[in-house]
Formats: sequence, structure tokens, C-alpha cells
Amino acid sequence: MVCEEVEILPVEVVVRAYITGSTETSLWMNYIEKQGPYGLILPAGIQKNSKLDNLVITPTTKSYVHDEPLSVYQVVERGLIDPELWGHIQAIALKLFVRGAQYLGRQHPRIGQQDSHSGRPAVY
Repeated sequence: MVCEEVEILPVEVVVRAYITGSTETSLWMNYIEKQGPYGLILPAGIQKNSKLDNLVITPTTKSYVHDEPLSVYQVVERGLIDPELWGHIQAIALKLFVRGAQYLGRQHPRIGQQDSHSGRPAVY
């Protein structure tokens, strides 16, 4: 195994296929409280555990206290990750989700979400 030390980026990337959850950062809890969670425009009347029409990315900041939900635009607006790298991270996260769902789909009926953390080579 080859390992490399990296600088962890301050954003957790969550790819979601279903609207579900019970935590402060879950898509379902944010939906019933705000109707536009994570900067997403979702239709009214969605039922819990429903499959979304498209995969969505719901980033959060990483913190020792609590995670803060962000829109995909706020990640760049706040300067957390530069636009080019953020676009690359989102594309990879979506590809990983699709690949994992294809693999697991043979064994399980569905995969609801995938959380990932990203890093870049550490600078000394």
C-alpha cells in the first residue's frame, strides 16, 4: 500500500440519491425545516425516503463542534476550496457514488448516500 500525507480540505462531500435522515445535516431534516436545503430547489410534497430525480451533492464544513450545511456555491464563495479543485472533487465524488451503487446494486437494493473527505498533498 502506498500512503501519502495530505492536507485535509475543510469540506465533507455527501452525495445523496434519497431524501432521508434524522440528523441536523440530513437532507430530510433540512427539507422539512427549510424546503430549500443546501441551496437546492426541491419540489413540495416529497416523502421521506423517496428517491431523488438526480444525485445531489450536499457539502458540509468540518468542525469539532458541529457540521454546517453549505450549498455547492458557498464552498467557493467562502474560499474553502478554489473553484477548479472543487469542480474536480464534485466530479470524482459523483463517479465514486455511481460506481459504488453499480457494484452494490448486485447485492443490495439501494445505496442512499456516500460521504467523503478530500485532501491535497501536504506542503512542508
